[in-house]
Amino acid sequence: MNTIQTIQCPNAECHGTIQFDPYLLIQGKSFSCSTCNSVISLNQESKEVVKDTLEKFDELKAQTKS
Repeated sequence: MNTIQTIQCPNAECHGTIQFDPYLLIQGKSFSCSTCNSVISLNQESKEVVKDTLEKFDELKAQTKS
């Protein structure tokens, strides 16, 4: 299953994008912009919130496939 997401780079001067896997993000991996090398990651306090949200999203996807 492809879980890669893309967001605009948070650097206002850059028009690049950052591709990331939310499941790797909650495991502590960071991802960088292909244009300016700005980095995104989750702080420790956010990991549990994002993990819970992903689990709920996966449950919802499973229900709609049934």
